[in-house]
Amino acid sequence: MIESVPPSKVVSHVSVLEKLVYGMASFVDSWPVWIPLALASPVLTMQLGIKPWVVSLLFVSFRCWDAMTDPLMGWISDNTNSRWGRRRPYIFVGAILIGVTFPLMWFFPRDASQEWILAWMVVSGLLLYSSLGVWAMPYHSLYMELTPDYNERTRINSYRFIFAILFGLAIGWSWSLTQLDIFRDPVTGAPDTLRGTRYVTVVMGAIMVVFGVLPALFVRERFANSEVVKQRKKSRLRDDLRLTLQNRNFLILIFVTVFFVSSTALVKSFGQFIIGYYVLEGDLVRASTFNGLTQTIYTVGVLVGIFTADFLSPRWGKKQVMMIALVTQLLGCLLTYFVLWPNAPYLTLINPIFLGFGSQATWLLVGSMVADIADEDELATGTRREGSYSSTYSWVVKMSFTLGFGASGPLLELTGFDVNNGADQIDVFFRMKLMMTLLPVFVLLVAIFVLRYYSLTAENASETRARLEARRQKSSN
Repeated sequence: MIESVPPSKVVSHVSVLEKLVYGMASFVDSWPVWIPLALASPVLTMQLGIKPWVVSLLFVSFRCWDAMTDPLMGWISDNTNSRWGRRRPYIFVGAILIGVTFPLMWFFPRDASQEWILAWMVVSGLLLYSSLGVWAMPYHSLYMELTPDYNERTRINSYRFIFAILFGLAIGWSWSLTQLDIFRDPVTGAPDTLRGTRYVTVVMGAIMVVFGVLPALFVRERFANSEVVKQRKKSRLRDDLRLTLQNRNFLILIFVTVFFVSSTALVKSFGQFIIGYYVLEGDLVRASTFNGLTQTIYTVGVLVGIFTADFLSPRWGKKQVMMIALVTQLLGCLLTYFVLWPNAPYLTLINPIFLGFGSQATWLLVGSMVADIADEDELATGTRREGSYSSTYSWVVKMSFTLGFGASGPLLELTGFDVNNGADQIDVFFRMKLMMTLLPVFVLLVAIFVLRYYSLTAENASETRARLEARRQKSSN
């Protein structure tokens, strides 16, 4: 295990080992969110017949709970002062809790009523997302303090997102995995999505435990046991949130995130239904395979986006490169209308590369920009509050997702879609295509407009860093 060291002995460069270890755990933050969502429609709606708006409401409740616990966990982490650091104890325990609670929601009695199934999923889901908060908030806060360097932060984020996307392939293929022959009903021989889901999620839970504890064991906390932390007075949660939301640049990123994430959630929510019932005319086994292929192509765009943003941001600036990423995302949303046609499923593999590029380049830069803002805040307030910033931003991401996904269920009902009508809903699918295209394009245009007012630059960040390091050196003498 790597021990914590005071900031005066930490250089700006982070070792490749620590970048790798930190990055390898990144998927633990995404699997508990996206894999249950990827499996919800195939299991709950397509197999068990639960209405889409009910499933939508169920997952909205999860995201609301998850979002409410984030600020609390960020505050707890910021105010912790243990011999093992402020972040690592929670990362270690949280990873184990996630692995245990991740499969639980799918182990309801098979012959239970829909009401009983939903009650089971609510309770088990709240346990899972409480565990996720214990792990995720300290994990993201740890990133903010790994280095004070403006460009090194983006490089660390590159490692994190590369591993997140590689492991993220499992999200796109999770539905397909549940359709394997070994999970078929032993009596009828038909695909049994629920049975496959149970086995797949148990294995995934074990994988998350193994990788999730790594940052707790092998990554330094830059400010653990330092004067910066020892001199920190215990703060009230309300005061921390108030100070966080007074930062102008942070508020700009919040608005950009709300519009960006809600557009992404809407496209993802409609995708399984329109590809399964419209493009592939009700062939759900084949649809599960195309869901995996789409994620794979999306991953190619993601990797290109990560390396492009990492290369261009030191040269052009984070704001300018993020503008390019959002425009690329917008182009991908526009293409959605033109690639969805019956009996032409391979056209659907065109726009994921644009969506992947734009989406992941944006996420890469936003994380780095929030870390820059945390330094700006320390200079103004004299307090390190990475936990407050990471948890508040996480809250915004999750509520934006909730807004997008929560709206998708009623919007799907508004189009007139009925799972019992299968592929015989041509007018309905036309309305779905319009919604999947026009709504995301509109909100992304708003996001691009708001981002124009972000003011932090490399020069600002460098000056802030120099003044902070001088202050810390003076404090330690």
